[in-house]
Amino acid sequence: MQRLRTEKVDLLQLHNVSRASQSLSQLRDWKAAGRCRYVGITSTDRADYNAMEAIIRREKPDFVQVDYSMDNRAAEKNIIPAAADAGAAVLTATPFGRTSLFRAVKGKTLPDWAKDF
Repeated sequence: MQRLRTEKVDLLQLHNVSRASQSLSQLRDWKAAGRCRYVGITSTDRADYNAMEAIIRREKPDFVQVDYSMDNRAAEKNIIPAAADAGAAVLTATPFGRTSLFRAVKGKTLPDWAKDF
């Protein structure tokens, strides 16, 4: 917090959760102490989605950040519904598929309907 030159941040997240046993207890303590407004979890690895879902259902974080894009919609099956049930906001990580969506259209002409944008 000293390096950020602040006493409070909006969001602290447990990054890249991989085990269902992981806990938000320390982040919740900091939230209770006024060091942050919200707590959350993140993962962009589908192999961790079972652990992530378990944590969401048990811990009910304020935010969930997950890999979600037009070419990767795996989070729709369990993560997004679990977040909705928990009342958690969802942040999308890698919304352009780690540039794969840009590579798919590189060099192609825009359709007429999109030229005004």
